[in-house]
Amino acid sequence: MPSQTVRLVNPTGLHARPAKVFAEAAARTGMTVKVGKAGPDGPTAMVNGRSVLSVLTLDCHHGDEVTISVESPGDGAGGDAGDAAAALAELVALVETGIGEDIGEDIGEDIGEDVGEGTAGAGGP
Repeated sequence: MPSQTVRLVNPTGLHARPAKVFAEAAARTGMTVKVGKAGPDGPTAMVNGRSVLSVLTLDCHHGDEVTISVESPGDGAGGDAGDAAAALAELVALVETGIGEDIGEDIGEDIGEDVGEGTAGAGGP
């Protein structure tokens, strides 16, 4: 079962809308998709990546790392591991590109500017 760890770059992490987009993409693979929040001792309990509610229980935020694993129906019994690897690559690419959210040119710079500028943009000149 191929797996990969990837950092969440979108501003909201795996909250309602991005979790829905991820779960729908995982469901389209037709394979077993598991996802867990990465930690120092490995991922937390892996949950069903095809379920929005299960993905939401991970409480993943911007900058967190998640481990995604994909298993094709026949893995270990003559299944096509290439299909699982391709599905994993698609899900990783989805996460790396912000799960459909605008991540800007450099999200780290944007966050630093927001914190440093205070409330200048909130009704100020």
